[in-house]
Order: sequence, then structure tokens, then C-alpha cells
Amino acid sequence: MPRLVLLDAPDRPSHPVAQDRVTLGTDKGDDVPLPAGSCAAEHAAVEWSRDGWQLVPLKRKDEVRVGGEPPRGPLRDGDLLEVGKARLLW
Repeated sequence: MPRLVLLDAPDRPSHPVAQDRVTLGTDKGDDVPLPAGSCAAEHAAVEWSRDGWQLVPLKRKDEVRVGGEPPRGPLRDGDLLEVGKARLLW
């Protein structure tokens, strides 16, 4: 099962990706809660598709990056995800 590790938190919490769509953001309802001020509420999602796991912004203006670039394909083990100012390891 894939996991997301929040790199900017002192204890580096790890979140399992146990469903086909996992939301990331500062909203209390997000599956992977991110630190206040790091990004928008409901900022992005990791979604399963036939090509593999994808990082997608939930609003057009929300910034997301994979390895410093806009997402362009399936996630690979060890990818660095940037969701606003938050950094996560895939």
C-alpha cells in the first residue's frame, strides 16, 4: 500500500493511501491533513487511474508539483510532491 510522508513536520507522519482518492489540504475533512498556512483547504488529491497514481490539483489555481515540475504522469516510489508549500514523499 502506498504511503505519503509529510517531510516538513518534526515527527514526519506517514499516511497510508488506502482508497482510490485521497485529499490533501488544510481542511479538517482532508484525508491527509497539511499544516495551516502551507496550502489551501482541499488543495489536491492523489487519485488512482488505469495508468497509476496521479497527483491532481482540486482547483485550477492550486499549485502542485512532482519533482519540482507540474505533474505529468503516474507517481513513482520516492517522488517528492509539493502541495502548496508542503512537501511530501511518495
